[in-house]
Amino acid sequence: MPSNLVKTQRDEHLWNKAKAIVRKEYELASGDRFYQLVNGIYQNMKGGKKHAEIGYKINRYIEKIARELTREGRAKIKTKNFGLPDKAKSTLAKKESGNYPIHDIEHARSALRYGARFLSSSDYAKLKNRVYKKYPSLGE
Repeated sequence: MPSNLVKTQRDEHLWNKAKAIVRKEYELASGDRFYQLVNGIYQNMKGGKKHAEIGYKINRYIEKIARELTREGRAKIKTKNFGLPDKAKSTLAKKESGNYPIHDIEHARSALRYGARFLSSSDYAKLKNRVYKKYPSLGE
């Protein structure tokens, strides 16, 4: 806990609560990103106008993280959250391209676009089924 931020028992409680939220909601966050998210949520919970602005910036940062997916980030995604889970069974295979992560709606849209260009018709049909099952709004 940063001693310059956490000074009271209430602060400590809020800090721990913020860490729990980040661990639950943002599994891919680690290192500096993790603590930036924790700090943003903590500041938001603590209150004040300045803290609300920080919360807004943190939310925009989180959206950016969701769009950017590193090889290490792909390895942390559960196999069921890939468009072609048969090609993403091992940690090493998850890091490779061609298995189409669909853990969020933006990546699902992207998977449909790239799948249409690069997959065989049978693999593309599997991908579409998985995406539309997970995100019915995309099939409309």
